[in-house]
Amino acid sequence: EDIEKAKLLAAEASQIVSGPGDILLQARIAYADQQAEKACEILQDQTDLDSLNFRAALFLEAGKMEEAVGILDGISIRDQSNAETYRLRAITQLIVRNVTKAQME
Repeated sequence: EDIEKAKLLAAEASQIVSGPGDILLQARIAYADQQAEKACEILQDQTDLDSLNFRAALFLEAGKMEEAVGILDGISIRDQSNAETYRLRAITQLIVRNVTKAQME
């Protein structure tokens, strides 16, 4: 709940050992700080599965269905889907009231 402390700890950790999760962590901190739009911007060029899923979820939360579906379809084309991808795809189907497809996802 202490966003400023999380930012400091993330910066300190990144200085010690930088890794692929740094950008995703920055996006999650931005989201926790009520900056979902900034979180989407941070993730814009990321291609790892967790970042793509998170970005799709942010778009869904913002009501940007086309953007979310575009990301999720891209994940499926690359055959990288995981449980979170299927969960998000099911949610998109529920939004358009296609319960059967949602259950299949």
